[in-house]
Amino acid sequence: MDNVKIGIPKAVEKKILKDDPLIKICPSCEREVFISLRECPHCGFEWPTAEIIEANSVPELTNVLFGKSPPKVKAPPVWHDVLYLDLRIHESKKNGKFLGRALLGYGNPSYPAEISEWFCFQDWYQGYAVEKARQKWEQLCSYNPFPQSVEEFIEYRDNIVAPIKVLLDENDKYPSVVEYEFEEMSFDDPGIQFNEVAIDDDELPF
Repeated sequence: MDNVKIGIPKAVEKKILKDDPLIKICPSCEREVFISLRECPHCGFEWPTAEIIEANSVPELTNVLFGKSPPKVKAPPVWHDVLYLDLRIHESKKNGKFLGRALLGYGNPSYPAEISEWFCFQDWYQGYAVEKARQKWEQLCSYNPFPQSVEEFIEYRDNIVAPIKVLLDENDKYPSVVEYEFEEMSFDDPGIQFNEVAIDDDELPF
């Protein structure tokens, strides 16, 4: 019985070469061979020198990182006009502790946004939480001594001076205060009108 050699149809060969430009078809054994090889590793067929494609002519491959997203470029902080500032006492539903809440409205007067600054005092908290509150107080109300309790905190609500602008970092879920801008004013000035003292029990955003 004669050996019958079945060749690869030209259309199929063209598709193979089109789909993968890094391989070529050996004319002897019709196996796929890396394009830069001079000799077929399957049958030993040697391509003429003129047909050899040097490895450095193969298209350059790009390094691809899998499983990692490109680093997100953070937007710079943005200044906003402050519309109001209100001091409140907050009771946590989680543990029943009390803390101070400075509620600041900013942005568009018709649709104001709000951000809360939370203050933990040593009558209910200790350690880092109190020290962090002290740092925030220095930013917001450095002309008044740092309160030792929530009761002392709420006593300042009638003479606290609201900033005229606030610089916010808005890259995370909740904006964070970077800096306040204040307008020089006399402490005898009635200033901003505050709501009545209120205790809220909204959940903390952290």
